[in-house]
Formats: sequence, C-alpha cells, structure tokens
Amino acid sequence: MVARIVVTDPDRRDIAELDDFQLDLAYGADENDFELTPGSGAPALAAGSLAYIEGTAYGGIVDDVGSKVTRTGASTVYSGRTWSGILAGRIVMPPTGSDHYSWSGEANSCIRDLIGKLGLQGIFTAATGDSGIDVDCDFERFCDAWSGMCAALLSSGARPELRCAGGVVEIGAVPCAHWGDDIDSDLIDFDITREYRCVNHLVCAGDGELQDRTVVHFYADANGNVSHTKTFTGVDEREALYEYSNADEATLEEEGAKKLAEYQTQGEVSVTVRDDGPDMGVGDTVTGRDNRIGQTVTATVRKKIAKVQRGVLSVSYEVTDASETGSVTAGSGESSGGGGHAYYAGEGLTLEGYTFSADVTEADVERLDDAVRLASADASDALASAAGKVATIAGAGPISVSMEDGDAGREAAVSISPATAESAGSMSAADKEKLDGLPGSLSASAEVETVEPGSDASASVDVSGGVFAFAFGIPRGEQGPKGDTGATGPQGPQGEPGPQGIQGETGERGPKGDTGATGPAGPKGDTGEKGDTGDVGPQGPQGPQGPQGDAGEPGATGPQGPKGDKGETGPEGPEGQRGPQGEQGPAGPQGERGPQGAQGPQGEPGPQGIQGPKGEQGPPGESGVTAPISGFFSMSVDEDGDLWAYYADGGEAPPLRYDAATGDLYYDVPEE
Repeated sequence: MVARIVVTDPDRRDIAELDDFQLDLAYGADENDFELTPGSGAPALAAGSLAYIEGTAYGGIVDDVGSKVTRTGASTVYSGRTWSGILAGRIVMPPTGSDHYSWSGEANSCIRDLIGKLGLQGIFTAATGDSGIDVDCDFERFCDAWSGMCAALLSSGARPELRCAGGVVEIGAVPCAHWGDDIDSDLIDFDITREYRCVNHLVCAGDGELQDRTVVHFYADANGNVSHTKTFTGVDEREALYEYSNADEATLEEEGAKKLAEYQTQGEVSVTVRDDGPDMGVGDTVTGRDNRIGQTVTATVRKKIAKVQRGVLSVSYEVTDASETGSVTAGSGESSGGGGHAYYAGEGLTLEGYTFSADVTEADVERLDDAVRLASADASDALASAAGKVATIAGAGPISVSMEDGDAGREAAVSISPATAESAGSMSAADKEKLDGLPGSLSASAEVETVEPGSDASASVDVSGGVFAFAFGIPRGEQGPKGDTGATGPQGPQGEPGPQGIQGETGERGPKGDTGATGPAGPKGDTGEKGDTGDVGPQGPQGPQGPQGDAGEPGATGPQGPKGDKGETGPEGPEGQRGPQGEQGPAGPQGERGPQGAQGPQGEPGPQGIQGPKGEQGPPGESGVTAPISGFFSMSVDEDGDLWAYYADGGEAPPLRYDAATGDLYYDVPEE
C-alpha cells in the first residue's frame, strides 16, 4: 500500500503529511521503536513531536534528533518510541496495601483503567463498547505496562490492537487469530522443522557444595508434560543442567519445572505472506502443515516490522516456536498490500535497482562439464566398440579409407580431402561460399533462464549471420532461510521527484473553526482634512412683546455687589525700626502637586539577566472575541462579511463613520 505519514509539533498539532520519507518501525516482544528519515523540504521536528500513519498501529513519539552527512548530501533522522514503546517504558506499581495490580472484568474497561492509572489519557484511549472478553489476572510485580497488558489479555485468548486516528491511539482487546487452516495456501508459504527429541531430563542444581548440594530432577514425557517420573532412557534421553546456585529445594521445585517446560518445543516455522495476504497481529498463531510426512508445527507472532521505501509500505513478521522459548527468529514474512512486492535475487541472479542480471555460477559450469565428459566417454566407447566389429569400410568422394590389422583388431584409417573454392571436398561448394561470405568478425550473445528447482541444466547454441546465440537453462536452488538484517547502509542520493499526481477531488468543507483572538490594533491613519464650515442661516423675526404681568412680592436681598476699584496708593511713610523676629508659626498645608516635568532621555539598557526557570504552561485561553477594556475597542469580520466593533460595557461607541459612496470607513477625531 502507498503510505503517507502525518507529523506534528511538540504540542501534537498536525503540521504536515509527508509522502517522501523512509520509515523503519518494529513493535511486539522487543525493540518497540522507530526511525524516520523525511525527504528534503519536510518541516523540522522536535522532541515530543508525533509521527503516525493514519488508521494504523504504525507511529510513535520523537525522542532523538540526529543527522547523517555524506558526500552526496545531508539528511535528518528522527528516532523514538512506538506506541507500544511508550507503554513499555512505564512500570505498573501494585496499589498500596496490595501485592499485585489486577484486572477483573470486561477487557476494554480494564485497559481504560490502566491508561488512567498511568496518566496517559492525553495520547491513549480505550476502545468503546463491550469487547466480549472477560479478564481475571494479576500483573507480575513491577512489570512494564506493555508486556503486562499483553500477558493479561493472552490469559483470556486475546491480544491488544492499536489504531491511531488524529494523533490519539485507541487500544482495544480482540481475540487472538489463528492462521494456516482457513486461508488460501497461495497467500502463505511455510518452512517447517518438527523437533521430536528436545531436552527431556533437567538436572537442577541449587545451594550447597559438592555432595551437600541440593539437586532436583525433572522429566518430560512425549507430550511435553513435566513431572518427577522418568519416561525416556538410552539414546532417547536428552539431559541438560540448570544452575541456580542460591536456590533452596522449594525454589528449584518451582523454577525447574518452568525451565524444563520451556524446552518442550515443537520445532520451527517460517511464514511468507504474499500480496493481499492476512494482516496478522502480535499474539496471533500460525500453523505449518505438510501432510506428505505428517509434520505440523504451530508458532506465535512475536514481532511486527513495518518499513516504508519509496512510498511503499511492507510488513514483515517474526515468530517463535509454540512454547515461546524466547527471542528465536524462526522466520519472517513479507506483505506489501496492493502497492508493491519485495523480491530477492536467487542463485545466479543479481538485483541492482530494478534490474535482474543472470550469471552462470561455478556449480553450473561444473555440472555442464560433467555432462560433456560423460557424453565424450560414451562416444569414445561406442567408437571403440564399433571399430572391433567392422570388417570392411569403403570411402567415397573426398573420403578415403584404408583397413589395417592392429593390436585391438581391425583398424580403419579415414582421411578426408579438404574442400577448395574450385572443387568439392569435405564441405560442399555452397557451404564453402556461405563460409566465405561470413563477416570478418564474429559476435556472440548469451541468454540465461532459470528453471524450476530439481530440473536438469540445459545448453544450446544457434549460429546465424556470424552471430553465435547461446541459451542456458539453469535450475534454481531452494531458497534458504532469510539471513539477519544487515546494518543500514548509507542513504543514497535522492532521486528526481516523480511527476505530480492527479489532484484528488475537493473534500467537503469542514465546520467553521472557533474565532481566533483579536489581533493587535493597526497604526492610526492620518487625520483627514477638516471640511468647510457651513453658512449661518438668517435670524428669524422677533415676536411681539407679551402683556405685563402683576407685580410680584419683593424678592430677597440680592448678593453683595462686586468690590469697587482699588484707590490710588498713598505716599510711602518713613520706614520704622525693625522689631524682633517672632516665633516660627506652624507649617501650612501642602500645596497641590505641580504639573509633571518633561521626561528625561532614556538611559542605556543594563545587561540581560539570567533566564529564569520555565513556568508551568497555563490552561488554554477561550477562543472567540475578547471584550476590550474601557476606552479601547476591537474589530472583527464575521463569516457573512460584516464588520463589527466591540467596546467595553458602559463605554461609548467609537465615532466611526461609513461613506457608502466610496466604501471608506472613517474614525472621527474631535477637534482640540
């Protein structure tokens, strides 16, 4: 399938969807991490960013940012934990006063309880609805959340299924599936090895020294049942030593039985999943069966590996034996959905880019040499046999024969006259003309075709017009087991971008988002010119005086009239003697504060202080239009194109004026 990956910022807001990237991701019994290399032009990510393929379990959180620099260029590499890796990094603590953290009830509800206990509600959520699976299980003390959850669900024949949508991972419980019985054999191939004689006698050595050391013996029967009863003897008995130097007898009784049970394996199975094959999950089982020899083994999917190269997603699996003996890689499978297939070059073939090249191996040449030697020997034997039985041989034309008696019987000496351009000889004149007509230089071509394994090798040659055409048929060897994945090689140069795809149909318009916060007010525009003062209208005529009314009562005495003008100053008298200074009177009341003086020039800025610790992030503010403080107003345009002005409650509406003729909006500033 063609894959695109969504990336977010550290606040988990989607910032891009990439189709040019490389991804290597694994989750299950181990690893639980990923490595992402975006193509050129991708936005930079930071620790805490998410990367995920929508609708799948493939994704995780960025923990590390690195770079690769080569002669061909540089690339950024992001690595981190998968969704399962986040859970694997958390320890499940037993509740206070309890020996174990336990599950009891419907599986999805139990998963929801674990998510809440770990405080991971922001990134994980449990599937809604009843899974139909009941769980009653104690977690191992201090186990990690991922392995504990898998073990608890497996005790009820279930496994976790993860799916990321919009940056939130949903975890649900589903029954473990079994693959191999009810699916098309064209979609799955098996390589199986049945083990009939595994370790069946375990010698457990505990504490003590020499003859005082504690020793316990465990035995397994043909069905893998462990007890203290011996079943196999002689060549059928296989023994192993289990060293547990500080264990007493009770501990050996418990741990020794578990250890021998681990040895009771059925064998190995490797599975190859073809295009459109099943999408198996970690915890599903796979059975390989060969009815010809009665072999059947069952293995469990322990790890799922997803890789994206050139936009094509391929998925492979690692499986264990049926008894979960540990990290044994029994095989791998390839699945590429509908977008591509993984090919491997077999014996005699090389694969470079997208081109296969056929080579004749040394083994092929040796097999061909053997066939030629056998044919030559057969021909020589036939000639010797015939020579002893021929009595008389006569020659004709350019061939002459003479018979002589030799040690081995009658011997014939055959001579052939060579052909010339003038006369016939060992070659006809027509053949000689053809030979003379051949070009001065000869050329050869070879075609190598691989045939089914077990077929005979073949070789042929055809000569036409001076061209020798060789054809070889080389049988393919049986495909060997897949080797360990090698180290990732240096990234090659980026290829030229492909043609742009056809634009998809425009999706439905989404709902309107919340109105964002009002932006800062723009700079004040220049004041427009003051308009001319209108003409003063004429004063109307004065009306007639009305009749005089009756005299009223005397009014109260009016206020005192204004003080009269000060008279001229008289002549200054002689200065008297200065009297003694009197005592200082009390201080008068403080006068009113004078007007503020002009602001002085700004001083030079001081050195920047050390940055303080980052404060806790505050809660997100409510979206929408904010009410301005008194004396200020804000403006916004709604979805209908209407302009709105907002001002504080109790304040005055801003003096805005709209000119319908020009479409201009004015803010009237009162004159000073």
